[in-house]
Amino acid sequence: MKIITQLAVIFVVLFVHNLYGQDKIESMLQEAEGLKTTGVISVSIGGDFFINGTFSAFATERLDHFLTRILYASIGGSNSSEEEKSQSTSEQISSLLDQTVKRNIKFIRADGSVQLIDLEKYYLTGDISQNPYLKMDDMIIFPKVNMETSYIIVDGAVNKKLKFPFIHGDKLSDALLFAHGVDEAYHNVESAEIVRLSYDGNTSIIDTVSLDNAESYLLQAGDVIQVLGENYERKDYKVLIVGEINKPGYVFITKANTTLRDVINKAGGLKNTAWLERSELIRANTPEKKVFQELVANSYLNGATDKTISDAFKPNAEWENWKMFRTANLFEDYNNIFRLDAQLAIIDRNNLVDFTKLTDTNAKENDFVVNDGDVIFIADKVDLVYVMGQVANPGYYAFTKGSTYEDYIMQAGGFSESADDEVFIIKGKSDNWISADDYVTIEPGDYIWVNKDQARSFNFYLTRVSAVTGIIGSIATILLLIKNLK
Repeated sequence: MKIITQLAVIFVVLFVHNLYGQDKIESMLQEAEGLKTTGVISVSIGGDFFINGTFSAFATERLDHFLTRILYASIGGSNSSEEEKSQSTSEQISSLLDQTVKRNIKFIRADGSVQLIDLEKYYLTGDISQNPYLKMDDMIIFPKVNMETSYIIVDGAVNKKLKFPFIHGDKLSDALLFAHGVDEAYHNVESAEIVRLSYDGNTSIIDTVSLDNAESYLLQAGDVIQVLGENYERKDYKVLIVGEINKPGYVFITKANTTLRDVINKAGGLKNTAWLERSELIRANTPEKKVFQELVANSYLNGATDKTISDAFKPNAEWENWKMFRTANLFEDYNNIFRLDAQLAIIDRNNLVDFTKLTDTNAKENDFVVNDGDVIFIADKVDLVYVMGQVANPGYYAFTKGSTYEDYIMQAGGFSESADDEVFIIKGKSDNWISADDYVTIEPGDYIWVNKDQARSFNFYLTRVSAVTGIIGSIATILLLIKNLK
C-alpha cells in the first residue's frame, strides 16, 4: 500500500510538471510559503499619535498601510460604497495624518533593534527602507515636535513653500526635497540664503549657500531658507467678466497694463442689454470684497451658470439704505419709515469705475488698468422705475420717456390714505434726493418715494403743546426780569 501511494505521488508530480512546467511549480511553492507567513501579528503604537495601544496587523503590511487602516477603523470607517461617506472618511484620515509628525518615527523590533523611519521621505522618494514591513511585537513610537521652536521654513524659487518639522541631521538637500525641488520656471537658481536667529532672538545671521553644497550643509532648528532666483512674474494673470457680455468668463491679461477696454474687447464686447449704470468692478481692496471676489470666482470654477453668478451681485440692503439716506433731508421721525421702504428697492452700485462713460471711446475709464483677480460684472439693462412708500401698489414700473413722477404714482394705484404731500425723487445714478415737481426728469433706475403722514396720539400733541408752553413761559419770565431790571 505504501509503495502504491508513493507511485501515485510521483505520477501526480510528473503530471503537474508536464502540465504547468517547472516555473509554475516554483511559483506555487512560493505562494504556499507566503501563505504560511501571512498570519495575524500584534503591533503597538505609542508617542504622539492619534490613538495609542496594541493592534492586530498582518505580516504582509507595511507601516503606512497599517497606520491608514488603524485610523480608518478608529474613526468608524466601513466598507460602505456610499460616495459621500467614503469622501468624508478619506478627508478625516488625511487630516489626521497631516497632524501627525511622520519623521523620526522610532521603530523598535522585538529583538531590541531600533530603526528611525521617515515616512515623508518615503512618500517623496519611494525609498522602501523608510516604509518597512511589520513584524510580531513591533513597537512604533511617534515623536512629539514643537512646531513653534523646532521647524524649518522654505521659501523662494521652489515648487512648494512650506514649514516642516526639524529633525537633527537635516541638511539643505532635505529641505529642497520636502519643497519638491527647485521651480524650473525661475532662472539662475544657484544658491540659497539661510536666515538664522540667535538663541535669544535679538540678532540674526544670513548665510549664502551654493546649492551644489546642499548635501553637506547642516540645518538648525528655526532656519528660514530662501532659495534665490530671478524674480518670476510670468503668471496666469486674469480677470473674470460675467453678465451682459458676449463671451463671459476668464480673460487673461498682462501684469499691469491691460485696460478695461482691452478686457471688454477680448470678451466679445457688450451686449445691447448691458446696463452700464449698474455695472461694477470688484477688487479685493477690503476683506469683505476679497471674500465676495473669491465667492464669485469659485462659483464660476465650479460650473455655475452665468445667471447664477450674476445673482451673486444682488444688492445689500443695509449698505444701500445708508447710501440713499446719506443725502436725505428728513425729519428724525421719518428715518425709520424710509429704512423700511428702502428695503423694497435696492440696487448696489459700482465704486471703482464709472461704466456709463465707456460709451465714449476717449473717456479715461476705458484705460482703467485691471488687476489680476478682478471680477467685472456687466448688469442687465432694466428700464424700470421703482415707486415706493405710501402708494397702493409699490414696485417696479416700466420706464416711459417723458412720464412725470405723478404718472408713475398713478400706475402704482395712487396715493394711500396715509400718504403725506411730500414726494421725493432719488436719482438712481447718484442717490441724490430731489423734491418732486413737474420739472424733474425721471430716468431708468430712479426711485419715487411717497412719505407717510404720521399718525399722532393725543399724548403726542399734549407733549408738544406742553413743551411750547414751557418755552413761551420761560421767554415771558426772562422779558419780565429784563423789564424789572430797567
